[in-house]
Order: sequence, then structure tokens, then C-alpha cells
Amino acid sequence: MDEFTHLRKQAEAGDAQAQYELGLMYFEGEEIEQDKAQALSWWKRAAEQGDVDAQYNVGLLHYVGDGVEKDYAEAFKWMSLAAEQGLPDAQFNLGVMYGQGEGVPQDHTEAFRWMSRAAEQGLPDAQLSLGVMYEQGAGAPQSDEQACHWYRMAAEQDVEQAQVNLGAMYENGLGTSRDYAKAAEWYAKAADKGFAWGQYCLALLYENGQGVPQDHKKAMKLMRAAADQQLEEAQDFLKEQQ
Repeated sequence: MDEFTHLRKQAEAGDAQAQYELGLMYFEGEEIEQDKAQALSWWKRAAEQGDVDAQYNVGLLHYVGDGVEKDYAEAFKWMSLAAEQGLPDAQFNLGVMYGQGEGVPQDHTEAFRWMSRAAEQGLPDAQLSLGVMYEQGAGAPQSDEQACHWYRMAAEQDVEQAQVNLGAMYENGLGTSRDYAKAAEWYAKAADKGFAWGQYCLALLYENGQGVPQDHKKAMKLMRAAADQQLEEAQDFLKEQQ
């Protein structure tokens, strides 16, 4: 008996794990023809039995409209169930939905609560988002110190935007002592991976000799790299140099 036939038999007998795995096979087109409607159908059966990964997948498909019509209310329903079971990706997405008012009335306090739960479980995108919420005072009291903490957590997991945000905190002395060398260090981590904002911010430090030896050539090279990625700020800077 091949894997598909075996899984199908178990799934039809009500085995939630088999239903989830069968849905995965249909979704990925693994050994069988891809069929996202079938994937959703089997994941829904597993989700109704409390399978957390299936609940998340059903929510995600409705959120993005993949294999089914986009439906934020349905996405919110399933994402909530998975989030309540502690799945960090679901908690993050639920935080996003509360923050943007998708499938639920906008509620920054709830967005913050769910983003915090995902961040505390180590999800880097949630850590970055939580840092932004603290910096902006969205759903929580404004705190540059907390923003700095969560940017660092995400930056240490190689999230480029968090590395740039942390660099900016050091450059401007927000939530930490002003330290141009550390700003340059974090900008460089993002720039080295080709992240346009990292290139732009590091270029400005080289241009002004802040935290790094002044080097106009390096500054221009980095600025051109950022401009080539259509970063308007970099393009405007280069126009002003002409």
C-alpha cells in the first residue's frame, strides 16, 4: 500500500494527524496532483478535531485567499483557535489582524497582547513588530527602552529591518546611549545582506565619518546599491550630489 492510500484510509477513519498530512500532500502536489481545495477540506477536518497546525493552515489559506476566496472573518476564527493553543505563528498573525482590523474590529491593545505572546516564544517577526509597537506607543505605553530590547532580540536572529531599527536607536540615543560605532555595526549587518535601508544608513555614517572613518567612496558605493533597489531616499541623495 503506497503512502497516499495508507494516509487516505487513516484520514477517512478520522485520524486527525493523517488528515493533516493528507492535506499537506494535496497542497504540495506530493506524489499526487496538487489540489488546494482538497487540501483545505482535509485540513478543515483535522482542524475541527483540534489539530493546531491544521487550524493555522485553514486560517492562513482564508487570509491570503489561496485555494479559497479570501475571508478575513473565517481566517480570524481559525487563527484564534491556533493562537489559543500557543502556536507562535498564529499568535503573530492574530496580532496583525487585530492591528489592521482584519476580520475583527481594530484593537491595538489586543494586537499588542498577541504580538507579545509570539515574541516571548522567540518568533523574530513578532519581536520586530513588538519593538515597533513600543516605539510608537501602539497598544502599550511608549518605551524606547523596550523598543530597543525587542529590536535587539529580532536583530540577533538576523531580521534585517530589526538590525536597521536597532542601529537607528544607537545612532539617535533612543532607549540606549548614543553610540555611532554600534549603529554602524548593526547597519553593516543588514547592508552586508543587501538590505537597502542598511546600505543607506551605513552610507550616511561613512559620508559623515560617524562611528566609522569618513570615506566618501564607500558612502557612494553603498548609496548606489540602495538606489539600485529603488530606495527613494538613496536616489534623492545621489541626485543632490550631482
